[in-house]
Amino acid sequence: MMHGEPSWIGKRLCSGRFEVREELGGGGMARVYRATDHHLGTDVVVKVPLRELVNNRDAVRRFLYW
Repeated sequence: MMHGEPSWIGKRLCSGRFEVREELGGGGMARVYRATDHHLGTDVVVKVPLRELVNNRDAVRRFLYW
C-alpha cells in the first residue's frame, strides 16, 4: 500500500457490483486493484486516482482521457 493512501481492499463499489480483492500495484497517479464483478462473475481491474490528485483538474483530465 502506498503511504498515506487508504486501502480499498474489501470495499464494495457501484451498489455492491464490484468487490475489491487485492492491490496489484500503483504509481504516480493511481493505485490498481483486482476486484470481482458480481454481475459478470469474473475478475476486473479497478484503477483509483490518488487522493492528492482529485482536486487537480489537469491530473483528473489525464487520468480520465489517457
